[in-house]
Amino acid sequence: KNRKFFRKARAIVIKDNKLLLIRIDYKDGRVHYLLPGGGVDEGETIKDAIIRETLEEYNAEVDVIKYLDKQHYHIDLEYNGESFRSNRVEYYYLCKFKKFSNNDSFGVGNEFVNPEKTYSKVELSLEDVLKLKPQNINSMCERTYEKLIFFMKTLL
Repeated sequence: KNRKFFRKARAIVIKDNKLLLIRIDYKDGRVHYLLPGGGVDEGETIKDAIIRETLEEYNAEVDVIKYLDKQHYHIDLEYNGESFRSNRVEYYYLCKFKKFSNNDSFGVGNEFVNPEKTYSKVELSLEDVLKLKPQNINSMCERTYEKLIFFMKTLL
């Protein structure tokens, strides 16, 4: 698998005028939020990845409605003793909430098990989202955050 380029898919899911997020509470007191989503597997479409990841991470079934934005970034990694820069692109899609699955999983494969942080599912209103900085939601860029806010406002 090519570890130097990585595609990620993120779901912007609104349920009852609230944004579905995963809250991360760090032991040092920091708080961060993640949109459901993750890596796009080889041979998988971005939309299929969003559907799979949202079910795995949030136990929610969704319909992918519309592309919203993408964001390019990089992180420096080490793998098998080799240091390299991993270039990444994250795709954001608006999704329609259908229902919660009967399977009450949260983070398949111990994805959300880490002694340094606690994960929980939350639903935030537009008012609560406006109190957050873009970098506190998926390290989102300002442009994507503004599009998210605009979309949430059009639903109200």
